[in-house]
Order: sequence, then C-alpha cells, then structure tokens
Amino acid sequence: MKLSAVKLILWIYLTNIEINIAARDRTACGPSNKCQCEGQGVMNCAGSNLNLATVCGFLSNMTYNTTVLNMASNNISFIQKRDLEGCGQLTSLDLSKNNMLTAQERSFTDMQNLTELNLHGNKLSLLYKTPDLDLGLSKSLRSLKISGNVNVSLPETLDYPRLNDLVHLEALYMDGLPNAIFPSSYLTLFKLETLVLSGKIGQCGIVNIFNETFENVPTLTFLDLSACCLRAIDAGGFMSLRYLETLDLSDNVRLGFHSMRNISYSLQFTNIKVLDYSKVYDTFGLTTEMKKRDICYLRNTSLVEINFSRNRLALFESNSFILLPDSLKIVRAEDNKFTFGLYLLQIGCSKITEFYGSFQNHPHKPLEYDEEPLFNDSYSPLPYHDDCPYMRLPYLRNTSELNKYCRFFEPGRAVKVRDTIPFFPKNLTKVEFRQSNLVYNISKILIWPFDNNIEYIDVSGNVYGGWFGPIGPFPQLKYLDLSRCYCSYISPDFFSFGKYALETLLIQHNSLGKVLSDEKSGPRIFNDLQYLKILNLSKNTIPSLPAGIFTNLNNLETLDLSFNNLETLDDVRVDNLTNLLHLYLNNNNIRSLHIKLLQRMQDNSKRLNKTYSVDMRENTITLDCKYKDFFNWLSEHNSNMIGFSEYTFVTQEGNNVSTKEFMLFVQNIDKNCASYTLTIVLCSIGLSVYLAVLIGGVIYRNRWYIVYILRSAKIRQFRYRQLNDLHEVQYRNDLFISYAKENRRFVFDKCLPELERKGFNVCFHDKDFLPGNNTADNIVEAIANSRNTMIVLSKEFLRREWCLFAFNMARMESMYDRGMSSCIVVVLFGEISAGDMPTEMLNWIRSNSFIEYTDDERYEPMFWEHLECALKDKVEVLYDRRRSL
Repeated sequence: MKLSAVKLILWIYLTNIEINIAARDRTACGPSNKCQCEGQGVMNCAGSNLNLATVCGFLSNMTYNTTVLNMASNNISFIQKRDLEGCGQLTSLDLSKNNMLTAQERSFTDMQNLTELNLHGNKLSLLYKTPDLDLGLSKSLRSLKISGNVNVSLPETLDYPRLNDLVHLEALYMDGLPNAIFPSSYLTLFKLETLVLSGKIGQCGIVNIFNETFENVPTLTFLDLSACCLRAIDAGGFMSLRYLETLDLSDNVRLGFHSMRNISYSLQFTNIKVLDYSKVYDTFGLTTEMKKRDICYLRNTSLVEINFSRNRLALFESNSFILLPDSLKIVRAEDNKFTFGLYLLQIGCSKITEFYGSFQNHPHKPLEYDEEPLFNDSYSPLPYHDDCPYMRLPYLRNTSELNKYCRFFEPGRAVKVRDTIPFFPKNLTKVEFRQSNLVYNISKILIWPFDNNIEYIDVSGNVYGGWFGPIGPFPQLKYLDLSRCYCSYISPDFFSFGKYALETLLIQHNSLGKVLSDEKSGPRIFNDLQYLKILNLSKNTIPSLPAGIFTNLNNLETLDLSFNNLETLDDVRVDNLTNLLHLYLNNNNIRSLHIKLLQRMQDNSKRLNKTYSVDMRENTITLDCKYKDFFNWLSEHNSNMIGFSEYTFVTQEGNNVSTKEFMLFVQNIDKNCASYTLTIVLCSIGLSVYLAVLIGGVIYRNRWYIVYILRSAKIRQFRYRQLNDLHEVQYRNDLFISYAKENRRFVFDKCLPELERKGFNVCFHDKDFLPGNNTADNIVEAIANSRNTMIVLSKEFLRREWCLFAFNMARMESMYDRGMSSCIVVVLFGEISAGDMPTEMLNWIRSNSFIEYTDDERYEPMFWEHLECALKDKVEVLYDRRRSL
C-alpha cells in the first residue's frame, strides 16, 4: 500500500480518537480556565459552554501560539465571520456536534492556515441544492468533515456540495445521498484520496451504485460505503477508481453474496488491497453459501485482505477456493456458522497467511432484530455480470494441478473424506478460532504439509474436554492458546510429535490440576517444549506439582501459577530454570517460598541484566520461625514483589499483620526466633522414653487381660443366657475342652465318650467352632458360653499358640467375669517340666490343683471320678458365688 494511502487511513481513525496525554501535561486554560491545554499548541474547549468569539478573542491575546482548537458540543448555533477573529493561526478546528443551523457567507475567509475542519453532526445546509452555502474555505484545507448534517430521506432536495476550490483536499467525510452522482467539479480535487460516506458516522442513503457514480473522483484510494442501505452495484461501479486500495461495503444487509459478481468484476480494474464485505445479510435467518460465481473475478485482482464476517456463512461451494487470488493473504470470517463441507479439504488451494474465524455459531440477542433496517422488497435489482471465464472446469482443473497442496473435485463424482488428506496453506502463519462452540476431544492429528509455517494458533474458549494427541508437526509454532477449553485431561504425549519452537503456551482456565500433579505423567507433558518462554497455568485447580515438571524448560521466562490450590513449590526442581524472571503465584495457599527458587531468579536477573518479579498476593503468609530465611529475603527484596503492600501476613495465633508490622518483625527476627530446639528435643526424648517404658510395662503386665477385653467385647451381650430364675446362670455348654491336635485321639477316644456318658455337654473346636469366624473370637465365645474349660496340658499344648491363648482367656474369664471363681480344670497329660511352662501357667499350677491322667487300667476309673467331681464342684462353687451376689 502506498505511503499516501497509509497516511490518509491514519487520518480517518485519528480524528475519531481522543488525544490521551498524561495528566501532568494537561493544564486548565482558556476563558475562566474552562478549557484544557493538552500539549503544545492544543486547546480543548469541548463541552465548556463557551462561545466561539470568546475563545478566539482569548487566543488573540495569548503569548504562545495555539494551532489546534476543539469547540465541539458547545451549542454554537450560528457562526459569523467576526466570531473567528483571533483564530486565524489555527490549522485544525473542531466544531462538531453543535446543532449549528447556518453560517455567514464566507465566514472562514480569514482562516487561510486551516488544514483540518470538522463540522460533523450539525444541521448546516451544505448538501442542499438551494441555497448554495459558500463558507469561504481555505484552499489549503486537507481534511473536511461535513457528515451528519442532512436528512437523506429527502433526496430531491440534496446534492453533493461544490468543493472545486479545495484543490489540496485529501480526505472528505460527508453523508451519502440516494442515487446522487459526484459532479464533474470534483475532478479538480486531484489530491482527494479518502472518501467516507458511511452511515456509521453520519447518514447514508445510497441504494444503487451506477457506473457513473464515482467517475469524477478517480484519485480515490480509500472508499467507505458501510451502512449505506446498498442493494445493488453496477458491474462498472468501481471501474473508474483505478487507484482504489481499500473498499468498505460492510453493514449493507441487502447486498448479499450475489452482488459480489458485479463488485468483483469492477475491482479487476482497480488496485484493490482490502475489501470489507462483512454483514451483508441480516443477523437472523437461514445460513448462506458462497458460490464460485460470486467470487470468480477476484481471481484477477490484487486483493490482499478480505472480510466475510457476520454473514451466517456456512459453506463455500466446492472448488471455489481455487478462485481466490494468489495475492490474498488475510481472510476474516468471524461470527459465521461454518459447517463441514468438501471446501475444508481444499483450503490448501489458497495462499493465505492469516485466518480469523472466531465466534462461530455465536448467539445474538433477539433485540438485535429490531435494529435491522427495513427495506421495500419490491425493489428491482440491477443486472449481474455472470460470464466469468475463471470458473470453467478446465481452468479450475489446470490451476489446481499447479499447486500440489490444492485438490480439485470433479462435479458429480463421490468423494470419500476418509481417504482424502486435507492440506493446510503452505504459508499460513496465524489462525484464530476462538469461542466457536467447537465440542471435541483433540485426538491424533497430522498437519500437512509437515514443513508448514504456522506460528500462531488461538483456539481458546471452545470445549476440548480431552487433549490426547499427539498433534503436529508445527516446526514454526511460537504461540498457542488453549485457555478456557473445559479440559480435564492432557496426554503426556500431546506435544510429543516432532520438534517445537513454541515460545508462548496459554492453557489457563481449564481443569488440569489432577493430571499436572500426577508424579508419573505430569513431568512428561512439557518435555518437548524446550524453547518455551511464557507458560500460563493459572486457574487450573492445581493442588501440587511434581518435582520434574519444568525440567526441560530451560528458556522459561514467565510462569503463571495464579488462582490454583498450591501450598508449596519446595519440591519443584528449579536448577534448570536459568531464564526465569517473572513468577505469578497470587491467589493460592502458599505460606512461603524456598530460598533456592528466589535465589535462582535473583541470579538470573543479574546474569541477564533484567528485572525480576514475584506476585504472592492473596496468599496467607504465616509468621512462623521455620520460614526465617524466606522472611529475611522478602524484607530485603520487597521491591521485586508485585503489590507487596497488599500482602497478607498472619501470626500463628491467627491475627492479621500489616506489611509495616511484618517489616518490624523481620528486624527482630533473631530475637523472636531464638532457638531452644536442642533443649526441647532432649527433654522430649527423655520424657518419651520414660513414658514408653512405663506404658510398655503396664501393657505387658496386663497383656492377656487387654486381649481378652478386646475379643470378648464383640460377644459380651451374647455371653449369658436368660435366667430361669434369679439364682442360676444358663450356659450353652457344660465344658469346653482345649487341646493340642497331637492329643486329639486321647480327647476323642477317651474323654468325649466318658464325659458324654456322664451327661456333660462338651464343646470342642473340631465340632463347634464356626467356619469363617476369627479363631480368637471362636475361643473367647466358647469359653464364655461354657461352665468350665478343660485344659489338656501336654508338651504339645505348650508349643501351640492358640492353646496358650485359650488357657489365658479362660484365666481372664475366671478372674474378671466369674468373681475370681476358677472355671479351669487342668488335666496333666504326660510328663512336663516346670521350665517348659510360661510364667502365667506356672503361677496358676502352683496356686491351683490339677488332675494327672494315667493310662494304668487300675487307676483310670479313679481319674474319671476325680474329673467328674472337679467339674461338678466348680459348678456348685460358681452357683454359690452367683447367689451371694
């Protein structure tokens, strides 16, 4: 684009932008100090209720020269020549929005230095056929704004004003008149490059553009016809504008894509670079499709940038991308309704470098319907130019063959998408597809061609629940934004396809906390991103980070971990972060930072000769002496802590401490944190050892009682039967026999037959223990539900753990639940030395009698008599004790 065109475009926008100057450069000035002087030579009196004569009179008496004056919004309804006396030195005058009705003939005659004049938003009769108002404007004028001064609904009374004397005029803003043609007098404006007739800043009632409409302004490079009620354009409408570089036809909701046939035809004869064709349909309605015939002639233009946004566009006709000119680099297609079609397999046919397609399927408020303009549907459109040679099949086929990334689809022939590899434009560098309601899991995606040049991808604000991948390769990718995508899983291999040059990765505002904190997968996620400089992980509900998660990020400069649930970073390895300078940890639960991390950032700052910063706002920093080193560092380097005055400090008692109080605490930290650690530790150890020995002795001494209590607690409520009367306890069994399995024959062959013959109900584990129950529970329950426990004491019995357990549980039953009445009958079976017995059993034997079994047939009847008496005697003793209770 030519330098002059760039300059004119800047004038268009700069005149609508307020001059933002620092407050120290603004001073009250003007009459009664009602104005603001903004920089050298600029006086702003907008909305000051001053009249023009007063201000110009003031300027005539000033010691310094004012060249720019803003008198907008002051209700100046009329201008006379004498009102401008004293303002002859001005180069720029703004009189917009004053409801000005008229002005004296040639009132601006004495303002020969004026180069910019803004009369926008008044009620002057500049565009009325009669009377023909002559303001006496200076020939040096370069920019004139007279838009918003007429009612364009009365076309018979309007005409474009005579401006033939303004031979240096470069930019003209005025209202667009219905069906009006620029008169031949405009041929004298040979420097006119910018013409703005937009209904967005004024009023525009242009319905048709004829071949003759712009014939007399052939020097235009910038033409704005946005929001002009356009419905039809002749095929030669812009043909005379051979220098035209920028054309804005946006917000003409009745143009439609069919009008592009004539527009693209006439643009062949221009130097067109930028075409804005956004919103040429109503907001609400059926989706639209771009046909080949609509854009056919664009093939023969020098177009660089095109805008198709806000058109409900869903599809491009197959093979239409082949017609895009090779010069086209930037495509804007935001706020449409794209759906899948074969055109997506042909995007490689274009040579674009930037694509902007955000806000697909974006919802619109129903009230926007009322804002749509109304039209007379009986309107008859102008004829279309439909004979385009570029859309013929041989041309399309041959053009496709010249580009190895471009596919041509034969009409009527079926295409299998599964077997078709889509190619991206080889030179594509930037893609934006934000907030487009895309709901997918990102699976494995190969990007063809592999040597693509994509550097910037922004697909934030969509719904990508899982990032599985791998995706790529992107050998040139430097910027990737996947934020706000509702993602809860990212595969460790997501970035593993090929080498990456990624420098900025934004994945904030997701739910990646679980996978990032995983000790196995977390450290692998960023392994291939060794060139990364900026990493944003904020708002991901991260509870912790594994030690090696940033191991390969040697070039990382900025790390954002704000708005998570982190409590510490002490375990994260930081030795490799040799370029880290900015760390954002605000809004977490961090109480301190390890000094090695802070020292690493400080060393980086010195080595790189750059400042470093840490943000720990909205964390609760507890004044605990174990963080002494961190507090000293924080006090010394508080200037590197972002918003340090806003930090939250809390004492161990929970009281809030101000930053000033924290600094005083650090000054006396050696005294406040004097260590009595060794004394406390030694005393604690001594006390712990004493208590351990004491408690251990008590437990050992009462170990069987403790075991008995724990085991019997579960069956306590079932241990006794209902009383038949108040004097007798009912037991399930008369006798429980505990024996070693080696003595089983003695029990089965001798004891059981004899005891059952004598009427005893006997319980023993081979018959009565419930399978699946805990053995200890079975033993305790058997003892509790039997009047007596018979111990067959042998050498084998002493070697069995469960046998000894049964003896001790019976002993505890006798001592604590049967009023010290022994329910144990010991039958000595074989020779046993006292040294083989445990202490508890030996003590019992010494203080209680026992029965010794003999296999001598002469004495065996006596054994059974003694055993029967012993069992019955214990029953009677038990009953007597129960009665006494």
